[in-house]
Amino acid sequence: MESVPVGTRLCAYWSQQYRCLYPGRAIESESSDDGETPNDSVSVEFDDGDSGRIRLQNIRFLLSDYPIVGKCVEM
Repeated sequence: MESVPVGTRLCAYWSQQYRCLYPGRAIESESSDDGETPNDSVSVEFDDGDSGRIRLQNIRFLLSDYPIVGKCVEM
C-alpha cells in the first residue's frame, strides 16, 4: 500500500542546501530498475513542474484545497 495517496497536496524540502518547503502533490511512484520502490519516499510533482522522489521525513501535508503556486495561468 502506498503511504501517501496519489494526488495528496503536500510540501517538501527539495534539497539539504535550501531548507524551504515547496508545494506540490504526490504522483504515481516510478519503479526503479529492480522493480522496487522505496517505502521511505514518495514521488512528488512540484507546482513549478519539477518532480522527484522525496523522503517521507522531508514532506509536510497541506490542506487538500491548497492552491497551486508557481505556474502561469493563461486567461
